[in-house]
Amino acid sequence: SLSTSPEAMSDSGSESENGRPGRGKLLQRHKHELKELHEQQKLEAKKIDSFAKSKRENKKHEVRAQKRDVEEKYKLLEEELKARHAEALANLVPETALDATLNTEAPDEALAGLSELDLSAEGTSKSKKQQKKDRLALIEKSLREEGQ
Repeated sequence: SLSTSPEAMSDSGSESENGRPGRGKLLQRHKHELKELHEQQKLEAKKIDSFAKSKRENKKHEVRAQKRDVEEKYKLLEEELKARHAEALANLVPETALDATLNTEAPDEALAGLSELDLSAEGTSKSKKQQKKDRLALIEKSLREEGQ
């Protein structure tokens, strides 16, 4: 149910000259898709028996395994979604950088956009910093490839 087609979301009228949604609209859509994914995860998690009930029925380990499976599934889906979002932002950044005669702050802008997308409170601050560094390196690499 996650619609990522430009036609489905581009009826707001705030598009850039080339007919594609602008950076703000793109970030708004990415946040909405992440929120939908989290809502889906909550709904699926509700379907699993509660821990108290599972203890009474002597199937606590089964239920906990189900819960772990659901969490892992949605963690992978979220990572894939964030990777697609980073790619979409990286594709958007070179266009704006070329229009502004190779603006050197473009990777920082894209990184700021990605940090806004982080809705999850998972992971340590050290791992989050490393993820940001990795994303920045990916964006800079794509900019270098576009520039050559």
